Amino acid sequence: MYYLLQTLALCLVGGALLVAEARADEPQRPDPPGQRCLSAAEQRAAVSAKRAMPLASALKMVRRSERANLVNARLCEVAGKLIYEVTLLRRDGKVRRASVDALTGALVGER
Repeated sequence: MYYLLQTLALCLVGGALLVAEARADEPQRPDPPGQRCLSAAEQRAAVSAKRAMPLASALKMVRRSERANLVNARLCEVAGKLIYEVTLLRRDGKVRRASVDALTGALVGER
């Protein structure tokens, strides 16, 4: 049963990645008010300038509390602070969204 659920979760993640690739050609959704998400070049520059930790390090902080697979992650500027907005698929099939301070790795919110 466990392996069946794990296989299903991997299929869901793979499907989400395919949808994300298909949507890459579509116009981007506008950012929520007060939030601006960085482009890939801006993200690399922020990590190089030590304004943000690498995404892998931030994910380690989030995944300490539970094991989950990454579905989506964005680096956004909210009220002058850089925040990773992370979407995870938990092993029980539930989706978890977390906001992580990009400088310290501290969890600042979750849904």
